Amino acid sequence: MLSMSKLRDNSKVFMGVLLFFFVLSMTVGGLVGGANIITTIQGFFGKINTNLYVGKIGDSEISIQKYQLELRNELNRLARQGRTDSRSQMSAMNTAWNNIVDETITSKKIKELNLSVSDEEVIDFLINEPPPDFTNSLIELKLYTNEDGSFNLDAYQTDAKKRALPTITNELVQNWLSPGIKDWIAERKLRTLMNNSASVSEYEIISDYKKSLSCEVDLLSINFNNIDNDKIEISEEELLDIYKKDRDEKYFNEKSISVEYVLWENIIDSELPDSIIVEKQDSILQDAIDFASEAEITSFQNALESFNLSVKDTLLIKEEFNSNSPIGRSGVRFSFDNPIGTSSNYITTENGIMILHIIDVNESNYTAFEDVKDKIKNSLTREKKKEFALSELNNIQSSNDSWVEIAEKYEYIEYTNNAESTLGGTFKPIGRSNELSGALFNLNTGKISEVLSTSNYLFLAEVKTIENFSESDYESKKDSINTSILKRKRNSVYYNWLNEEKKKLEITDLRHKIF
Repeated sequence: MLSMSKLRDNSKVFMGVLLFFFVLSMTVGGLVGGANIITTIQGFFGKINTNLYVGKIGDSEISIQKYQLELRNELNRLARQGRTDSRSQMSAMNTAWNNIVDETITSKKIKELNLSVSDEEVIDFLINEPPPDFTNSLIELKLYTNEDGSFNLDAYQTDAKKRALPTITNELVQNWLSPGIKDWIAERKLRTLMNNSASVSEYEIISDYKKSLSCEVDLLSINFNNIDNDKIEISEEELLDIYKKDRDEKYFNEKSISVEYVLWENIIDSELPDSIIVEKQDSILQDAIDFASEAEITSFQNALESFNLSVKDTLLIKEEFNSNSPIGRSGVRFSFDNPIGTSSNYITTENGIMILHIIDVNESNYTAFEDVKDKIKNSLTREKKKEFALSELNNIQSSNDSWVEIAEKYEYIEYTNNAESTLGGTFKPIGRSNELSGALFNLNTGKISEVLSTSNYLFLAEVKTIENFSESDYESKKDSINTSILKRKRNSVYYNWLNEEKKKLEITDLRHKIF
């Protein structure tokens, strides 16, 4: 039994822990800012509060308000293009999140490189590269328009450079001196800075030039997909070992909800006038509203009988944030936020109006081994066929046997005599191979390569002829090759950097828990 003194000592420790978290919450602004101590403690231990935040990018928590603002901007952009269907809405949600990820990464780099943008830089941008939205606003003000209604860039730039724009444009210019346009210009400066850092070495130019040299090779190839399955042995234990190794990554199924639904399909009839279609659509919408009300008052089954309807189909709804669900995010949230037996209000989809009825909750589980055994076996069979082909070609390479005789002896081996192409070109039957191009750069006439590969082939190549390197021809083409390579690089430096930064960051996306 505990003595009173021990209880008093333990209570002091407990009270001390509570006091620590209380002071911590006040320090970080939790209680003062309206959050409770539990939220503060959760944040201290790395848990994200989905009442406030939609996710986390590195050390930055992304507020729901920030995501909703970005989403609204993206939805408005799509609406201007006439794209308002559910698929476009899902695309907007993913684009909004990706934009925030990119902005979080780039803003940090912009700060590091001191690339922030001043008002003067924005004004220079509006003068030299006025964007369409800005010029359209000037046209609406009946300023700088040609007779055909187009924008008179020369007249505008002449006045702008003299700082002689009409007074009526002052408010318009001030509206463009916003954080949003400054962030956009700063990101463009970062992109330009990175892309302009690209350079091309002499080795790259020579390598690119060599790819255009003609050559002939003999090929001994195996399409390992054509190897007979009887040559491959796979045990049950091997399959089970692979299943156990990959189970968490490939075969874990998140919690899902089973729903049944009724559907009022959209009216699609090109022969009907628009007014009649609108009238019919309004009618089926009212039917759906009445059905949902009846299902709520009595039951889903009674509503089916009352309206003489039947279940259209059943769906397995997952909470993950993707575009695969035909019911949209509102349907997903209904399914996960309500108990079994609940019926939804009407949900508008691309195919029509749905009413959902939750029939079961499927807790997270693993796909059974027997259900994926054939899939695992097919994948392992392909790998073993590749290993078999590699072993065969390695044995052939170390022998002096005639390639013609070998191809005649084995039905899965193909011999190609004098295949013609360029060093960087396509060879029948194997197609294009970067491995072969690299080998040909370093092989002399009469030499045989190591075993090389494409997506479906393993092969050996013997060099018959290679066009001689011409210094004069190379010099005449060197500059254009350099320009071409540099252009390719400058189009990718920034995005390659951005993708690598994303790989380094821990990104937590919890939108599916909220929307």
